Amino acid sequence: MFLAACGSACLIDHHDAAALHSVIPPELLPDSMRVLKDPRALINNFITFLMERLISDSVMARETAKEALGSELSIRLYPKLMKHFEE
Repeated sequence: MFLAACGSACLIDHHDAAALHSVIPPELLPDSMRVLKDPRALINNFITFLMERLISDSVMARETAKEALGSELSIRLYPKLMKHFEE
């Protein structure tokens, strides 16, 4: 629910991958964070993951995904959600 509500913070116009290295020295970062991914792609993957959970066999997974997409999703992520409905 937290990612659905706050995921729009990743939708900035300019993504500076080196900004993290100016705050935290690269040798202190885990290997997975040394080369940061584009956050817009991560948001698309997250919404795709939630959409796939809507047809899950697990009732809990379906209900959680429905709630995350229906009531917790940030308004700024609605266009991305609508693109998934079109596909």
